[in-house]
Amino acid sequence: MLRPTFLDHENDAQTYADTDDFLLGRDLLVASVVEQGADKRRIYLPENHAGWWDYWTGQLHAPGTWFEKPVTLADMPLFVKAGSILPLANEATKATREAQVGRTLALFPQPGSFSCTSLIYDDDGESKMAHTALPLYCLAAMSMVWNCKSAMLAICLCLFHSSI
Repeated sequence: MLRPTFLDHENDAQTYADTDDFLLGRDLLVASVVEQGADKRRIYLPENHAGWWDYWTGQLHAPGTWFEKPVTLADMPLFVKAGSILPLANEATKATREAQVGRTLALFPQPGSFSCTSLIYDDDGESKMAHTALPLYCLAAMSMVWNCKSAMLAICLCLFHSSI
């Protein structure tokens, strides 16, 4: 779901400014490049408890900071909130069930010790909730615990039939 940055960072006044940035879900910040011929982009990373990872370079940036990033058409600026688990579709070029050949869970830790939980909702992509048939869907809860000595990722899968 596309979300304005102020929705998750309501205490950061800068996120209320007019901007082309948005969140994809709660953990992925997209800094759109909308100026024709642009070769750099001034980016603001909202205040949070841990910082933001540059998806492409793996560099951790401090929260609540401005910086300038070189840009090309090949690498739209993407930033992942530190302390997140991001599900990535392997080799998928379109959003169909047949195109899904697997998933990778990308872990973006925050500095120090922490724990976090993320959810993945998945359904068959075809069933309609309004029909009388009960569509099947899956909710995966992922918990990550991280400290200076170890990391643990636990995944719990729950299958449901909708009653709607």
